[in-house]
Amino acid sequence: MSQPKSVFSLTGQLVAIRTTLKRELGTDYDDKIEPVRAALREIAQDQPLVEILQQTIDRLLAREADNVELMTLIAAGLDVIEETQQTHH
Repeated sequence: MSQPKSVFSLTGQLVAIRTTLKRELGTDYDDKIEPVRAALREIAQDQPLVEILQQTIDRLLAREADNVELMTLIAAGLDVIEETQQTHH
């Protein structure tokens, strides 16, 4: 599976956001993220997660919604993308 180049710059942003969130949540990270991951796994069957995460980052930058909520969505999405990439290897 080849990915478009824009995914790589996007991934850098995603990883930075996830790192921040992990630092903020500490040991609660997995508990808080898992339900979101589960929902995203369902969505990912119908729509590419990268598109969803791109839209989420746009909203985050536009400050349209609560940061922690969007950051949680982004972090969970990144986790799910990494899971699927590992299964495809």
